[in-house]
Amino acid sequence: MTKQQLLVFTDLDGTLLDHDTYDWQAAAPALSRLAQAEIPVIFNSSKTQAEIYNLRQTLSNRHPFIVENGGAVCVPEGYFSASGLPSSDSLKVTCFGRHYTELTDILKQIRAEHGWKFRGFQDLSDESVAALTGLSVAQASRARQRACSEPLVWEDSEEALNTFTEQLEALKLRIVRGGRFFHVMDQFDKAEGIMWLKNHYKTRWPDREFICVGLGDGPNDQRMLESVDIAVVIKAPHQTPVKLNTHADVIHTTEYGPKGWQTAMTQVLARYDIP
Repeated sequence: MTKQQLLVFTDLDGTLLDHDTYDWQAAAPALSRLAQAEIPVIFNSSKTQAEIYNLRQTLSNRHPFIVENGGAVCVPEGYFSASGLPSSDSLKVTCFGRHYTELTDILKQIRAEHGWKFRGFQDLSDESVAALTGLSVAQASRARQRACSEPLVWEDSEEALNTFTEQLEALKLRIVRGGRFFHVMDQFDKAEGIMWLKNHYKTRWPDREFICVGLGDGPNDQRMLESVDIAVVIKAPHQTPVKLNTHADVIHTTEYGPKGWQTAMTQVLARYDIP
């Protein structure tokens, strides 16, 4: 008999983490239940490898994670081995896009050509990023250790943004709006890492039926939410709610951030009779 297995893919800022304080404690009961049931909680965020690695240690999370809006998947060495357990804290990283330096060189060139007004993380200091985000300087430093995407502070008109977006598309790049920044990246999104990981889970455990749950609050979560079996749209205080084009099983929370996360995951766990 096929065993059903949940895989939980979650955005971080504004979803599992409070938008303003970055606190996750309101979701602690559900996180504890998921850990006890051995259900992987897989972070899928615009954050960098350095940022998420630090958070995983805080939450005692040993599962794979997806960084920079789907730009790369990080898997603990040995995770998909016969034992199914990580053999060490080392990570195997699979990237799906152009390297950060190539990306920022392109942005510098087209900014100089067109005179667009924006600042990327490469243009900012750790202190400036800390001031913009509310992060500590050390946390901001980890946020600037990027591999394949660039967050931007857009300081030009909406009309200029439309032209900028068209220019990026011509270069086979894309731009998505996150909770605080615009993110420029290659032709990937948060759904890429989900499909990649789900295939690896199915290959390693072929006797299981994997049911993917996705939780997110922003436009950059749309493709992730449309790619999973159960989508949870977390209420966002500072932006228009995510609108999903094709999805039958959607939970919309009435609470923000980790409070909404806790309530929604309680519903999902009850649906599958998970204590």
